[in-house]
Amino acid sequence: MNDDTSRYVALEESLGFIITRAARMVGREADLAARKVDSTYSQLSVLSVMRRNDTTSPREVAIALDVDSGYISRVVDKLEHCGLLERTRSLADRRVVHMRLTDRGGTLAAQAPIVTDEMLNSRLKRFSGAELKELRRLLEKFVGHV
Repeated sequence: MNDDTSRYVALEESLGFIITRAARMVGREADLAARKVDSTYSQLSVLSVMRRNDTTSPREVAIALDVDSGYISRVVDKLEHCGLLERTRSLADRRVVHMRLTDRGGTLAAQAPIVTDEMLNSRLKRFSGAELKELRRLLEKFVGHV
């Protein structure tokens, strides 16, 4: 058996580990920032996607956020309970659910970019404008948006 592990980087030094760690850190800090508006980062993300993309189905939101339908269902349940969105069944096909932001949900969705930008700006102030542009370009390339 050939055990050639010397060509591999230690897990905690790998690019995947660093990206995952950065994502978790941003998620934690975004949740703390979202508390200022009595919300969570997950809830703000759903509201923001619905507002920005004029998205009306849980499936469309799940695709936009790259999450599974169970996750979206839990977040949407909470948003509906809080009076931030309403769900209705399609009259043409009862399996189809449509969602609509309430006035309160629309107001909160409009605040979402402000909340997250303030949080990110504290981290990103260490970067020059050129570095930020390059970081964004590289991350978009990594996730396949370029």
